[in-house]
Amino acid sequence: MATHNGLEKEAVRVLFVCTGNIIRSAMAKAFLETRLPSRLEGRVTVDSAGVAAMDGNLATDEAVLVMAEQGIDLARHRAKFLNHDHIRSSDLILVMEKNHLRHIELFYRSAKKEIHLLREFGLEKRLIDVPDPYGKSVNHYRSCRDLIESCMAGVIAWIEQNKKI
Repeated sequence: MATHNGLEKEAVRVLFVCTGNIIRSAMAKAFLETRLPSRLEGRVTVDSAGVAAMDGNLATDEAVLVMAEQGIDLARHRAKFLNHDHIRSSDLILVMEKNHLRHIELFYRSAKKEIHLLREFGLEKRLIDVPDPYGKSVNHYRSCRDLIESCMAGVIAWIEQNKKI
């Protein structure tokens, strides 16, 4: 636990959500974990889940490939189905699509959490979806990867500004 003025503070818990937890949210989790500045190590935990995930599914071959191009190993990723524990234990929930936002609002009504579209943290700060590359070409996966990566600096800035760590 990090200390601030002698008081222990819990780590900030970030959850990325997509549909199957085999591409977008898995990539986002891996990016945030590998891009966290050293000053935040041990002060931020990152997880991912999917609203329609099959527990234990592997990341797609294409996702593994395009992340490997960035030096990130996604081969050990295992999908998780979004549940109440994920929601309850998260401080910041970042979804890939408006449909994921609606899903959380519908099925997890009691969750009074910070829930945002990931693209709100990108350079353009737009309230639009991260397109799902599933079933498309490797170039679509690369575009998705690059779009997700471009949002990480904004996520890190939000954590530092809003969670006072």
